[in-house]
Amino acid sequence: MPTLTLPNGDATRNGTIDDADYEFVEVRLGTTAPEADLNGDGKVNDDDLAIIKANKGLQRDDSWQGNFPDPTGWYVLQFAIQLGDYGGDASGRSVVVRLSDTVSGDTYDTVVGFGSVPLQVVSVRVPTANAYTVQVEAPAGGSWLTITRKEVPATAPVPDTYGTPFAWQGSLPVPSGVLHLWNGNLMVGLWLFGWGGQTGILAKYGIV
Repeated sequence: MPTLTLPNGDATRNGTIDDADYEFVEVRLGTTAPEADLNGDGKVNDDDLAIIKANKGLQRDDSWQGNFPDPTGWYVLQFAIQLGDYGGDASGRSVVVRLSDTVSGDTYDTVVGFGSVPLQVVSVRVPTANAYTVQVEAPAGGSWLTITRKEVPATAPVPDTYGTPFAWQGSLPVPSGVLHLWNGNLMVGLWLFGWGGQTGILAKYGIV
């Protein structure tokens, strides 16, 4: 499962990690200023400066513009979103996730919230099995950058759900019979059962 990590270090919140961010944090060393506490440990120190050094030069991706519908469908797009270089409580933070089908170009968006941990696994229903380009909008007020990642694969769920049908996968003979008490004979017949199909459960031919 791919992990989409948002780079940290944009202390000035201008979309670029550069010397201005370093200076912003440097003058607040030794304080508890939350806007300069990039890693969320409750204090501003050299660890926060190290984050800027490691990510210096990175810029946020341009946000896709438009009113996009919520994704829906039978296939599943699964990935994780991580707030990079952060060990604090992520409760209350959320990101807008945009998905674009690499074949049709159809685009969707949804909102993903975080719990206390700055890593969230996302499972989104999408209409096709194509790969998707995924954009994660940085959370408002944070020091992370918006990112875009290409070729995130969609997969089919296990065949125990309703939706687009599977092709029939096979059949299995199941014996059944009746014992005639008056002569002791056992009459045995074979019913043909198959698996697969839309419901993903055993289904007798001729019934579904």
